[in-house]
Amino acid sequence: MTIDRHSERDDHGFASNLRHDLITPLNQILGYADLLIGDAEDQGRTFRAMSLRAIQAMGRRALEAIDDALIREPDPGRPPDLVGLGPGVAVTSEAIVEACRALEDASAQVPDRASFLEDLARVRQAAATLGKMARRMAETAAS
Repeated sequence: MTIDRHSERDDHGFASNLRHDLITPLNQILGYADLLIGDAEDQGRTFRAMSLRAIQAMGRRALEAIDDALIREPDPGRPPDLVGLGPGVAVTSEAIVEACRALEDASAQVPDRASFLEDLARVRQAAATLGKMARRMAETAAS
């Protein structure tokens, strides 16, 4: 993801491309969480399902923040606030990573742990990628 503040900031295509870059890992987070919630509910694992719903809710809040900044900008003549958006999305992604780690620890004695942990690792990796992208975006926009 590159941010050329001088030539593209006012371009609609810039905001659209940036949104696409950010929501790609978010879609992975939301999709895997949804699949894992279904599995947890089918297996009667209430704590796991609740934890995954919390992860999913954090992902949805990040998506709303991205859309608010890049799509529903109140003043069309004003460029998106990338400096403000980046840290918020980064903090949310870090919270998702921590929630995944806590859920991994809580699943230590679960029989289907290997398969579950593989999918949960995908969620954690997507969140880590999102956080790196958001921090880089904010740093670039601030410079």
